[in-house]
Amino acid sequence: MQNNADQIRLLPAPKSLCRKDGFLDVRALGEAAVPENAAGSLLDAFCATLRIQPRRRPAPDGRLALGTTAGAAVLPGTMPVPAACRPEAYALRIERDGVVIAAAASAGFAHAFRTLLQLAEICGGRLPCAEIADYPDIALRGYHLDCKGGLPSLEGLYDFTNRLIRWKINALLLEYEDRFPFRFAPEITLPGSPKLEEWDAFLRHCRAAGMTVIPLVQTHGHLNYVLKHDRFAALREGEEVSEICPSNPDAVQTVKTMLDEVLALHGPDQYFHIGADETWSLASCPRCRERLQRGETKLDVFCAQVEEMHRHLQARGKQTMMWCDMFWRSDTPEQVARLPKDIILCEWIYTLPTSRGSPRMAWNGRLRYTRKYCADHPEMPVLAEHYLENAGPKAVEFAREYLQPDSATGIGKLSAHAEYFMRQGYRVLGVGAARSGQCDWNFGQPNIIDRINNIANWADYAAGAGLQGVVISSWSRSSGSRPPYSPWLSALDAMAATAQYLWTPATRFEDFAAIAAGRLFGAPAAAAEVAKIYRYMGVHPHYARNCLSVLEPQIRRGREHFAMLQLWCEFDLFRAEMADQALGLEKSLSNLHYDRLPRRGERVSLDACLARIPGLLEQCARWREKLAAALAPYYRPEELPEYIDSRLFNLEFRLHNIQRYLQSAAVQP
Repeated sequence: MQNNADQIRLLPAPKSLCRKDGFLDVRALGEAAVPENAAGSLLDAFCATLRIQPRRRPAPDGRLALGTTAGAAVLPGTMPVPAACRPEAYALRIERDGVVIAAAASAGFAHAFRTLLQLAEICGGRLPCAEIADYPDIALRGYHLDCKGGLPSLEGLYDFTNRLIRWKINALLLEYEDRFPFRFAPEITLPGSPKLEEWDAFLRHCRAAGMTVIPLVQTHGHLNYVLKHDRFAALREGEEVSEICPSNPDAVQTVKTMLDEVLALHGPDQYFHIGADETWSLASCPRCRERLQRGETKLDVFCAQVEEMHRHLQARGKQTMMWCDMFWRSDTPEQVARLPKDIILCEWIYTLPTSRGSPRMAWNGRLRYTRKYCADHPEMPVLAEHYLENAGPKAVEFAREYLQPDSATGIGKLSAHAEYFMRQGYRVLGVGAARSGQCDWNFGQPNIIDRINNIANWADYAAGAGLQGVVISSWSRSSGSRPPYSPWLSALDAMAATAQYLWTPATRFEDFAAIAAGRLFGAPAAAAEVAKIYRYMGVHPHYARNCLSVLEPQIRRGREHFAMLQLWCEFDLFRAEMADQALGLEKSLSNLHYDRLPRRGERVSLDACLARIPGLLEQCARWREKLAAALAPYYRPEELPEYIDSRLFNLEFRLHNIQRYLQSAAVQP
């Protein structure tokens, strides 16, 4: 990546940016030559944002040009137009008297305009003279909007998506959950959710910006938001409240009814995601067990449900996507061959100990690590029974063929199963995570560097393996029955990493930190501080807090996001301190109960222990108020108490129990 303009940090950074002397004042742009393949609406939106109204005329050479009234009407079109095989590519030249854009398709022109808008924002309404050549390395670059917890307000929904659009992310995986206004069962929909016409307007906005919209409706598991209602209790897989029984025709028809209502809103959209992950209780009810007794396997039951949903969507002109983890949770991945080859398999891996490649493979419900990697990393808590080599001959052969671990490092391809699925003729979409329960999101800020590494790892693999594309999931809860994660704004750094690495997978971490310093915080000279924050946030909160204090005087934008980082850093420190205090009280309680007193120092009295607890509970109460004030803009009033309880109730519970125990007659001072 060539970029010799140190203070011009674009997101994503262009493949080539050659800075020249001088600037162009956008207010002086009075002439426009517009080719037929550059949609007029793109130019309209660009001009509206910059508040200019240039006179227009056709451009015969396929290049779009904007010129000043003082100079030539337009610059001569001397730049080559990018090849048609790169529809998102563009070339851009900015001189003192005008701008020329060359692109093969409207997507390329749209990206050029987004680059110009970023430049104008950075340079205060001026455009720096420069030449830019740019294109993405991955065609489908998606981000996930999980609506089950902390859905932004309608205004916030547009702000969220507009940020994705500005950063050239071109696909939105939209998981409605209980935020869709289902007419057949209004009780499913949470109060305050967007109305049907509001969702429709939002989708039109996304499509107009060139985004591929992929609706996601669960069709097997993760349906507790439906099945928790008494009306649908008979559809459950036995006592499992989150899974339907795929052998129950009423359950299958209910899912189809849900699909049809959502499909009515997604007529122009090509893809439809049916979920189908984590069906933990698969084929456990009496109806399904009868099928097993007749010779079907659990994966046969699973695949039959997928096939039914696929036929339903195919008849309506949609292409099916699905999660594929049920195949790598088994030791018979070959059963995937039962599925139609036009289903796109979404392979998700959310965390790894490596930033490139993988030393592990999922097999029969367990993660297996190579012995060589574990030997070189004794800090890894992996038992010998979990070594890949001890998983059996079939697993070892599968790993040799598809994981292909290096003998010197034990690290192989990112996903052995993705390799396998592609060799069987399926298209595969890679999925990483900006927010995931595997990174302690239930409490404060996650390990940001782990998220960045995960995104970069998928980007690197996708570019080399020929995947359909990459979508970065951003879960709001691990399931509908679990506490909500932090607001979407907490994942802004991972969202920025999605934009950069899916555009240019070869980006170095230090370069991304410099880009983030400029675009997220308006502090291009603070790249080193931002890199430290990313490395230590959620890992060493004391050090991260010091790095935040160094960055704070330099920031010129993104104060809302910066405040969120500060909030989680302080909360992580508070939580750790409170846990230590509670543990100390529990130790003292034990000493008091068994009269085990320290040999040196003063005896800890019952009264002294009791006297400490009200102050600790008061600190928890202050944090309740602080979280309520800071997070009110991000959660519905009905959701916010649950969010705060999930982070503080466990501490308060421990303190109240200690207090009650000390107050009882069971403990004598």
